[in-house]
Amino acid sequence: MRILVGALAPLLLIGALYLLAHTTQNRYDQIKPAAPDPGKERRPDAEDGFPGLSDPAFWNGVQHTRVLTRLHVAGSLALVAALVAWTAHGVRPVAVHDHVPGLHRVHRLLRLLPGGQPRGD
Repeated sequence: MRILVGALAPLLLIGALYLLAHTTQNRYDQIKPAAPDPGKERRPDAEDGFPGLSDPAFWNGVQHTRVLTRLHVAGSLALVAALVAWTAHGVRPVAVHDHVPGLHRVHRLLRLLPGGQPRGD
């Protein structure tokens, strides 16, 4: 239980950073790239016809930013989940002996069963 409570702080931080990134992205995306003048014809900068930096679509990275935001949030959540699992794996499952009377007897009986050796011993 303590492990899950301890995981709340990183999860709240990830959520706050996501909200900050989402708000910033929405503010930035309100400004659209300038469209070319209707009377002017754009010339490609290279032989392959790619207009390069003069293309307004080059500066419109809305989809890329959204994908990167989601990937970073997913990676952060996966890291927190992995750390919680790693920490929970290292915690002895019989650590409540001191709080529950008689539980140490159950633990000794479980050791007698085949494959009954608890983790962490």
